[in-house]
Formats: sequence, structure tokens, C-alpha cells
Amino acid sequence: MTEQTAFQIPSTPAGPQPAGDEREFKGNTSKDVENTSSTTVPEYSPQVEDNAGTEGLDYKSPEAEECVAEYTDTFSDKINPEDLPPIEQDIYATQTDPEDRDTMILGSLGMFSGVMPNVFGVYDQRRVYPPFYQILYGPASSNKGMLNSCRQLAQPVEKDIETMNQQEREEYQRQLMEYLALDKAARASMPAPKEPAYKSLWIPANSSATACYQALSDNGGWGVTFETEADTLSIALNTDYGDYSDGLRKAFHHESILYRRRKENEFINIDEPRWAIILTCTPGQIPKLFKSFENGLGSRFVFYGKRGNLFWRDVFAQSDKTIDEVFLAFGERFKQIYDELMKRQDHPIQVIFSPAQQAQFNKFFSELQLEQVGLYGDDMIACVRRLGLVCFRIAMVLTILRYEGSMPIIDLLSQAIACDDRDFNTAMTMVNCLINHTAHVYSEIFNGGKDEKEGSKSVKMSNQESMIFRSLGKEFTTDNVRQAAEELKIPWKTAERYLKNYVSKYKIASRIKNGHYMKIDS
Repeated sequence: MTEQTAFQIPSTPAGPQPAGDEREFKGNTSKDVENTSSTTVPEYSPQVEDNAGTEGLDYKSPEAEECVAEYTDTFSDKINPEDLPPIEQDIYATQTDPEDRDTMILGSLGMFSGVMPNVFGVYDQRRVYPPFYQILYGPASSNKGMLNSCRQLAQPVEKDIETMNQQEREEYQRQLMEYLALDKAARASMPAPKEPAYKSLWIPANSSATACYQALSDNGGWGVTFETEADTLSIALNTDYGDYSDGLRKAFHHESILYRRRKENEFINIDEPRWAIILTCTPGQIPKLFKSFENGLGSRFVFYGKRGNLFWRDVFAQSDKTIDEVFLAFGERFKQIYDELMKRQDHPIQVIFSPAQQAQFNKFFSELQLEQVGLYGDDMIACVRRLGLVCFRIAMVLTILRYEGSMPIIDLLSQAIACDDRDFNTAMTMVNCLINHTAHVYSEIFNGGKDEKEGSKSVKMSNQESMIFRSLGKEFTTDNVRQAAEELKIPWKTAERYLKNYVSKYKIASRIKNGHYMKIDS
């Protein structure tokens, strides 16, 4: 196993850290939980290669005046693939480009999250479930369409649901024929058979609010919305009949959705909705979907941006299977996990963090919240706090996936399993990258985008700003900025504002991790 490094907030530039506890995973059950307090979490510190990491480019989408500049920061090149659960290792191996690997890992985890019943965790004293929301954006040449193959991961489950629909429909037709064959008096003495609801994992975005909620309700509160054009959702949300943004906001936190079904003139309550949303779009479509972050919908999504690619791919490259066939095979493997989870209706599995993981998680997000508020203002608080919940959900999904081939997952009488340190580190590494993409979208559209000139690199820095910036290395920390300010007799509050300007105003530096930054080559 390769050496892991520390995911922490050091005061000096990151370097390799000693490996922590790298014991072989045996599958922690509730019997192991009480012993986790002594576990040393192998923390992770992202390493930036010469041609990797964070990069900002002055790109403007031709599709709209309001758009998001191209941006990249990757996580798959900072993860040891051997630390991923087996199915994610194989998904990782389908791609060679870091952005493409990120796309398929994030998309697959989002899809799995929406098809993972009877799994929960306790977060901020509330019961939460795996599904989360994500948006992959990029220009037309960014190969974001590859994400569509992730739909195949749920197709074996959807096929089973379709078979069940057919069986229930046939049974209904049989009962209806028997009912209609009765005389009038007999029919009057008994209720007519009730037509079964049509179940499906897929919740189409181009639906009325009532139809959308009905589909979610029919499937027991579960559902996945997968759209390759975010305009499909934005158009629906901007109509009176299709504005279910309130339901999206509630479903993220599993808050009840109450709606009226006109056909039977009854009110339906969806208790604890569990809704996964996966969207792809161009940069210009994002402002149409989120007019602002004020209503909280935008802060519930994690964003990932891909750059345009001018290289022509070999479209005739030989392969035994198409990418859809490969992912369908992954879906068949996941179906075995799904079937095991379905057996646990009376014994749902709780995923928990060890005390060491909890302490590290709280430290990281506490530092992250302070940093992002300093860089972008108070409006980023909601994004950071909800990203913490997404991180926990990703860790839950990875934890369950690790049990592939180890069925039954755990003893039916047991309910708690501990998150493996490898899965914890993977989730933390992912969100350390995703916060950069989310902050980029926020600053471009809802902060820097308000004044194009203000958000441009062409704006001149003050002499003091320039002096501090020139004194910093290619990679630098908050403490480096503080030290430079002290040497130049510049108050820290002033220098802190300069640091914010480097990242969010002038865009001449990017965040690597909490308190660590890298200059962007102009």
C-alpha cells in the first residue's frame, strides 16, 4: 500500500507526512465501534504536481453573457486508487484523464446514493440518508456527455422495478375482471380494486410539481433526477405549475413534502424524501437555474467544472465493450449490494465516524468555514455547511460499496458499521476539491460577476498588495502572507483583505486546501 499523507491545516507548506494506521480493512461492525476511539486516522494532504491542481482561464461561453470562466481542480490524482472500494477502483480505471476520472467517480457516487435503501447516519443530531445533489458543467467540447453512462449503474435495479410494475398490473387486471364479473349488488358491497402506482427510480425534471412529487411518492420517497441539460429543470422551475424548488430544498434535508393529488382529492405526505439529482450543463446555463443563492437551492448542490478540450479523440479505438456496456456490468454488481440492502427493511444500517474521524472532520470544516467567509463573505457559510453534509453522505456511500462481495453486509441483528479510514480520506479529499469549484461558481456568478471589470485580472493592485504578492512563493500559506505583512509593516486585517483579493477579485491565486494557495500563471 502506498504511503498516505496528512489531511490537516498546517502552518507551513504541505509535504509528505508519516503514514498513519493503515491496517487492512476487515469490515468494522457494531462490535468494533467501541474500539474505534484509539484509531489513528491516516490523514491526507493534497499534493500539487507541476501540471496538476488549480488553474484559472479567461474563458467566456458563447452561449450566454452570464457564464462561468473555465476552471479546473482535480481530486482523482490525489487519491490512491487502491484505497477506493473495488467497484470504484474499476470505474476509476475506465478513464486516464484526471477530469474524466473525477467525472465518473463523482457521477457514480451520486447515482449509487440515489439507489441505496436502508442506510442512514446521524449528522447534527438528525437522521440523514445517502442521496445528494451535483452539477457537472463545462463547454460543449469538455466531454461532459460521458457522465450519461452512469445511468447504466441503476438500470438493473430499474429493470426489477419494471418487472414488479408488470406483475402488479397483471394482478390488478385479474382482480378488476373478477370484480366486473360480479352482479351489481355484489359490486356494491365491496370496494373496486385499486390501480397500482407506477414505480420508477427516475424522476423527470420536465414535470409539473404535482407529477414530480407523485413520482417520488409512488417510489416510496426515493428517486433520481438525471438530466443532461439543466435548462430542462430551469424551465420547469420558472413555470407556475412546475416550480418545485421548495420540494428540492426540503428533500435535501429529508424534510416532509406535502402536496394535493387532485384525482382522488387527497393530500399526500412524503415523509423523509430521499432524492438524488445529477445535472450536466454548459456554464451559461447555471445562471438560468440559480438566479441567486439567496433561496438556498444553489448551496445544496456541489459543482464540478470541466475545461474545453481541443484534442480530437480516436473515435474508432478498439474496445471489447462500449462504455455503456461496461457501466451496465458495474450496475449488475451493484445490484447485489442493493438486493442485500432491501432485506434490511427492519434493520437499517447506520454508518458512523470514529471519534478520531469526527474530530478531524470538525477541525477541517471549522477552518474551511472561516477561510471561505474570509475569501468570499458570509454567503459562503451555507455552502460550506451543506458541503459538510455531502461529505458525510459520500463517506456513507463509499462505506457500503466497500462491502461488495462480503455478503451479507453485516449480521442482521447488528446495525452500526464504522467508516473505514480510506473511505473517510477519499470523501475529505473530494470535498477539498469540490469547495474550490463551488466557490468559483459562486464568485463568478453571484459575487465577481456583478462587476465584470472588478472581477478581471486587468484591475490594478495597490502597491502594498503587489509588494506582498511578489514576496510570496509559487505556493504559499496564510502564515506566509501574515509574515510578509509584518515585515512590510502592513496591518494583518489589511493583508487579510489582500489575500481575499488575490483569490476572488484578481484571480491570480487559487486555493489548494485550507490555508494553502498557489499562484496562477497569467
